[in-house]
Amino acid sequence: MDTKTVTINGLRISYQEQGSGRPVVFVHGNSCSRKDFSKQMQSDLAANYRLIVPDLPGHGESDWARPVTEKDYWASYLTDFLVEFCRRLDCDDAVLVGYSYGGHLALETIPQLPTLRGAVVIGAPPLGNPPRMEDAFLPGPVIEVAFSANVTDDDITRRNRAILSDGVPVPDHYAEDFKRTDPRVRGNLGPCVLSGGLLDEVEIVKKLQFPLAIVHGESDSLVSLDYMKSLNLPNLWQGDIRVIAGCGHPVQWEQPEIFNALLGQYLADLEK
Repeated sequence: MDTKTVTINGLRISYQEQGSGRPVVFVHGNSCSRKDFSKQMQSDLAANYRLIVPDLPGHGESDWARPVTEKDYWASYLTDFLVEFCRRLDCDDAVLVGYSYGGHLALETIPQLPTLRGAVVIGAPPLGNPPRMEDAFLPGPVIEVAFSANVTDDDITRRNRAILSDGVPVPDHYAEDFKRTDPRVRGNLGPCVLSGGLLDEVEIVKKLQFPLAIVHGESDSLVSLDYMKSLNLPNLWQGDIRVIAGCGHPVQWEQPEIFNALLGQYLADLEK
């Protein structure tokens, strides 16, 4: 699969594309890359859908934000990018699939792209405004490192081990992706959240015109399932959160066959 580039807001953005049909845009998480969706891009989903996955600004092979500003990589910065990316690639009627912070970005992009067909979020609890961070997220190395611009190799190792369920090998690209990420991504995330830089994602979900699929790993060490259930969200696909047994935070990586089947079913349901 060839890697392509597109220039958006002066930044060279790296992405991959496979298949044809209804576009599906995958959005990776904080300090990750498009590689987290490689098991989807190489799947049979490409037989029926146009699969697209970018490296977000500051991540993977994409350029870092410039010129330097205090609000680089805030949620609004990245959602503005996603809107322009979808428009430039003629996929503003896409289904967004967001993992971790990418799930929050997918939710926050929805109001700006009213023609979106659907959304799937993995390991991303919808947050209100102000966000109940202490309820939505579990304490530990994953949340600690997520907000730290300066991290050690030991920090990265602990974080990478913690997001996976027991016995699952840490992918080779995890540490590489983390080290290639602009440190401002993590350093500016805290100020964004604490300064009200997130939209009210709970209200966004309540107003959706399509069913939202929320996928959660049973052994996720970052996200609280109890918090998500307490929201009593309407418009959930098949009426509930889909919990995948024996799986950690990156469901799409640990259980690709199960996740790809769920995604395929969701996409088919949207076309009915």
